[in-house]
Amino acid sequence: MDYNGGRTADTIVQWISKRTGPSSVELACEDVEKKAADNKLNFVHTGCQECDHFKAFMEASKDPSVSELYNFFHIKD
Repeated sequence: MDYNGGRTADTIVQWISKRTGPSSVELACEDVEKKAADNKLNFVHTGCQECDHFKAFMEASKDPSVSELYNFFHIKD
């Protein structure tokens, strides 16, 4: 995948971290607002992590063309 992001050290590290780290980050409910990016839509899955909805959510979060546009977070409670 071509890199079309920013040219600062921070933006490059964020891009690499997004591709090598988890595709969705588990957060506490009160932390979602702090982590949500202003320049992207943020998808948040709440609830059961064994259901088909969560599996579909995680599959979408692993797609590079989708994760480039959106942030993915999940909350257990």
